[in-house]
Amino acid sequence: MKEGDVNSGVRRTARVELQFHTQISIKDPFGRAEILDAQTLAVSMHGARLECERPFQLNEEVDIFVYLTGKRAKGKVSWTKWDWPSGIVRELRKQLRNIAPPYSEENSNAESKNEFAVEWYEPQDLWTFLVDSPPQDWQEWKIKKQTESAGIADPP
Repeated sequence: MKEGDVNSGVRRTARVELQFHTQISIKDPFGRAEILDAQTLAVSMHGARLECERPFQLNEEVDIFVYLTGKRAKGKVSWTKWDWPSGIVRELRKQLRNIAPPYSEENSNAESKNEFAVEWYEPQDLWTFLVDSPPQDWQEWKIKKQTESAGIADPP
C-alpha cells in the first residue's frame, strides 16, 4: 500500500478486541516530537482503534510503539469519534461539577478519552504475540508476507 492509499475503507484482515497500553509519537506544528500514552481497543494487521486524552484530526500522522513487543508502525488517523468539540465538552463538565452531584473526577477522566483509528502505511504484525488465538487471516497474511520477501511467487 502506498501512503496515499490510507483509508481505503476495505477491511483486509480481521480485527481483534485487545486492550493494552501503548505509546504514540506525533509531530507538533513546529516539528517537535510529542509522546503520548494511549490504550488500544481493537487491533488488526492494518491498524488499530485507540483512545488517548489528546484529540486527533483525520490524516494526522502518528507513530505507534508497542511496549510489550518492541515493535512500531507509522500511519495516519483514518477515523475519529467526535460527539462534541472537546473544548465545549470540557466547559460543560466544569459547569456540571457545580450543579449535578454526585459528579466524580474518576468518571470525568474516563469520559474525556478521545477514540480514534489509525491505518498503517504498510501492514504490520504488531499484535500476534499479544493475542491468544490470532485470526486465520493474520496467519495467512504472515505466510504471504514471508513468501513475498523470499521472492516466491504465488501459484497460478
